Amino acid sequence: MSGNITVISGTKNVFLRYLRRLWHINLLEEHGVRKYPFGAKGELTLICKPRNSKGEKPKIVFESNIPVEIEVIWGEDKSKSIRVSKT
Repeated sequence: MSGNITVISGTKNVFLRYLRRLWHINLLEEHGVRKYPFGAKGELTLICKPRNSKGEKPKIVFESNIPVEIEVIWGEDKSKSIRVSKT
C-alpha cells in the first residue's frame, strides 16, 4: 500500500539516513498522506491544501514524530525546504 501512496502523493525518499523527503506537488485539489511510515520509527503527515494554479505556493500541513526535512517542489521551478524537529 505504501508504494501506491507514494505514487499518488508524489513523494519519495531522497536520503533516508538524513531523514529528508522530496515532495513534487502537481495536483490542485487537497491531497497528501496521514501517518505515513518513514524510517525505522517515524510517521509523517503531509497535506497540501487546495490551490488555484500549479504556480500558486502550496499551503502545507506537516507533522512528524521525528526530525525531518521536506523539500517541496511546485510549478515550473519553485521549491522550498521545510524543517521540523518534532510535533
